[in-house]
Amino acid sequence: HFYVQLCARPDVVGTLGELVSAALNSSMYTFEMGSVFVLMERKIVELFGELLEWPTIEGLGTPGASNANSYGLQLARAKAYPEGRQKGFSGAGQMCILSSKHAHYCDKKNAVIAGLGVDNVVKVAVDEHGSMRKSGLQVAYDAALARGQKPFMVNATAGTTVLGAIDNLEECADFCAEHSLWLHVDGALGGSALLSADFAGLLRGVERADSFAWNAHKAMGIPLQSSFFFTRHVGALAEQNAMKATYLFQPDKTLYDCQTYDSGDQSHQCGRRQDIFKLWLSMKAHGRHAFGNRVDVAIDNARVLAQLVESRAEFSLHSQPQFVQVCFWWLPAHMRGDNTPSPRSMSADEKTSFARVAMRIKEKLVLEGTLMCGVQGLDDAPNFFRMVVISPCSTKASLGAVLDEINRVGDMLFSEQS
Repeated sequence: HFYVQLCARPDVVGTLGELVSAALNSSMYTFEMGSVFVLMERKIVELFGELLEWPTIEGLGTPGASNANSYGLQLARAKAYPEGRQKGFSGAGQMCILSSKHAHYCDKKNAVIAGLGVDNVVKVAVDEHGSMRKSGLQVAYDAALARGQKPFMVNATAGTTVLGAIDNLEECADFCAEHSLWLHVDGALGGSALLSADFAGLLRGVERADSFAWNAHKAMGIPLQSSFFFTRHVGALAEQNAMKATYLFQPDKTLYDCQTYDSGDQSHQCGRRQDIFKLWLSMKAHGRHAFGNRVDVAIDNARVLAQLVESRAEFSLHSQPQFVQVCFWWLPAHMRGDNTPSPRSMSADEKTSFARVAMRIKEKLVLEGTLMCGVQGLDDAPNFFRMVVISPCSTKASLGAVLDEINRVGDMLFSEQS
């Protein structure tokens, strides 16, 4: 039972595509090298133009969503201070971004790489569901201005790493429109909901975003790695990244339209692996509807697991699942019952002691080789189990068996306290 990270057993067809890509060992910087893979990538970009409801779109594959999100930061800063590409950003003042306190940590890494610094990633409070809202953005924005900082971008998240929360994208878009800020959406996990007829509405408001990142190797089960960056601002990628190396990007090529099909000058990279093939092949084999169905099954299974947790006295649900993550505590026997405090209401010392419970259980499960799932705390909540329910093989019976296993090991380790 593997539920520890935001990936699951890879799709078999995608795995075959990965083998072909490795054997061909070509790159994507020019059409001469990438040929049909360049066309496949353009097809996925066109698909997301439809899903995002953008009238114009450009994009490219990236080596992970952290890298994809860095493109959003780069383009946002360029829009706020266009002369920076040539002269540098020393004259731009103390530029900063606004990002949810539950956003992926790459927001800070990318800020370091860009020369902004960690202190210029302004963290925004979230609501009780873990979502960033307009009210929190306004508070963070005002505080940033008071410190002399200059916000230029909101980094919203569709599917946070721990809770799976989706920021209120409509409110984020309203806020960005009012303050002339770039809206980037990190949809590495939750962006797959766009492929679902039933759950695409979870990302309502994304059609107003300036840029978007997505991972197919998370909820879609494509082998690592399969990630993409998209923007509605056609030409922006080349405007920032083109260096026009003449040994690759000759403008007078006659074999094909190099302005259209040579994508290397849009990218941070020169050599860029053709990771597109495994996704394209899997989508052709299964059909777009099957990708949407995979999302539907994962969300339904997460809700089933939450119901199982709530039905058992040995467990306490941290929060209702927002996407495909289910977070909960296992309770020792002496903590079960209506009159015992929930882990949230414990004293600081009690939380420190209780935090060891989930970690000890996980250690034993891993050493026995029966289960891997996440364990962590969040904000003022002590360590809890985090199950990422994206495997299409999960069933109500298998999810119940996971709870049985956690309870078995918990009772074995902590029976003396009961």
